[in-house]
Amino acid sequence: METITAAVARQARDRPRSIALVDGATRLAWAEVKTWMDRAAGWLLALGLPRGATVLGWMPNCAEWYLARLACEQAGLFWIPVPASQGPRELASIIERVRPAVLITKPRFRDRDYVIVGRLKDLIIRGGDKVSPAEIEALLRTHSGMAQVAVVGAPDPVLGETVCACIVPRTKDRPPELEALRRHLRELGLAPYKGPERMLVLDSLPVVGDKIDRRALVAMVTEPATT
Repeated sequence: METITAAVARQARDRPRSIALVDGATRLAWAEVKTWMDRAAGWLLALGLPRGATVLGWMPNCAEWYLARLACEQAGLFWIPVPASQGPRELASIIERVRPAVLITKPRFRDRDYVIVGRLKDLIIRGGDKVSPAEIEALLRTHSGMAQVAVVGAPDPVLGETVCACIVPRTKDRPPELEALRRHLRELGLAPYKGPERMLVLDSLPVVGDKIDRRALVAMVTEPATT
């Protein structure tokens, strides 16, 4: 039996310019849906999620809802939708019961924007705002001077946590400056409060097995001598 993602791939191959999805003024062709599905699935897999991990989707009935579901199917993840009519309190209760690995939402339901929040346990809480390391890392990787990057929360007496970018530069003796990275992120549309306020330059990122050791990075940025 043909899966839904295989059907999308077939339609994208046979009818790439035919309209597949309509949401108000937005009209996406099969080829566009396939491209979005593949890229979003890649973003999810880059989080290191195991097959069958639960992804919670809190958003209204919109194009992104269907695209996110397709991405989960493509990545082998379990998609659980939460209606936009459920408020933050109800969402918190659902998260407590379901314990999802990832939450996908739209910052403002009236806008076209959406965000893959990332692993809930990795979220940085900056002055009450939730900041996704995965979102910032994906954007920082597009900087020409970046070889590797991981974003973690650094303890802060006022805000609780601040955003710290731990980077391995392509040219070790000429790492990019923090303000250059912040400017790069703003140009890509990242909200200013999500930009890194600290930067740690390393020769390599610490790992455990095949995953970045974020606990070790937090310990490094907590040390008083950290840049």
